[in-house]
Amino acid sequence: MSRYTTEVVDGDPRLLRVALQNLLGNAWKFSAERDPARIVFGHAGKHGARVLMVGDNGAG
Repeated sequence: MSRYTTEVVDGDPRLLRVALQNLLGNAWKFSAERDPARIVFGHAGKHGARVLMVGDNGAG
């Protein structure tokens, strides 16, 4: 990762944890056999809100 920032996300901590675990787990599941596996976690501003994203180089 080339840049580190700090963001605050409001929400139920348990549900946010489950959502991130599912997104990151899915990214790993479908990119683990790639060489190299690439998983990216990021955020951006859109329409006055923060948008979180997970990307990978796996199938789909």
